[in-house]
Amino acid sequence: MKVRSMVGYLLSLPKTIYFNLRVFDFHTALKFPCIVNYNVEFGCLHKGCIVLDSENIKPAMILLGCSGGSPGVFTGESPRVKCGGFIGVKPESKIVFHGRARLEKGFSLKADGGATIELGNNFSANSYFFASANDLIKIGDDAVIGWNVSIRDVDGHCIYQKDDPNQKQINLNRAVHIGSHVWVAAKVDILKGTTIPDNSIVAYGTLLTGNKFTERNCIIGCNPARIIKENINWKK
Repeated sequence: MKVRSMVGYLLSLPKTIYFNLRVFDFHTALKFPCIVNYNVEFGCLHKGCIVLDSENIKPAMILLGCSGGSPGVFTGESPRVKCGGFIGVKPESKIVFHGRARLEKGFSLKADGGATIELGNNFSANSYFFASANDLIKIGDDAVIGWNVSIRDVDGHCIYQKDDPNQKQINLNRAVHIGSHVWVAAKVDILKGTTIPDNSIVAYGTLLTGNKFTERNCIIGCNPARIIKENINWKK
């Protein structure tokens, strides 16, 4: 296993060098803060599209698609197994890392339309984490994301009234806010306008459609989503 990991890092070296030089200034890039798996695919990238909001930038503080997630977990999505992940940041958009982050294989980060994706310190996402933003997706510190979790602040296509000749969009983007020390379990879908407070758990398979929760130390679950247990806390 150690030999396989070493080979993987060696194969990832060219893509890691390219990515760091592409998105950071030269001084920051030389620290190699991001390690990028050789199978990660790139969309649009530009200088400054990745922001490291940390006073102490270290090598390998951001790991992108470098391992396969929890041992023994099979998502059943074999067409993407060979892909380390995807990252695309359109002009005037950005992804902000507030410290260390680890995103396992199959992740996808997409920022468009001047959007921002913010990931807090000690962020961890298991396989097949998907985040698509056209406005804002903000996640606090010490968040843990399970496998096959999807977060979107946008519907993906424009909806308008049938009789409107101007085709004015009625399904506007709405920001997603997820607090600190939040555990989002596997197969959770979080849609636009959702707010999840600090010290919360989102139960397996939950669908959140713009729900705005304010009470901390709760387990949120079911469909439609509701608080199913209060006065809890959790640890890794």
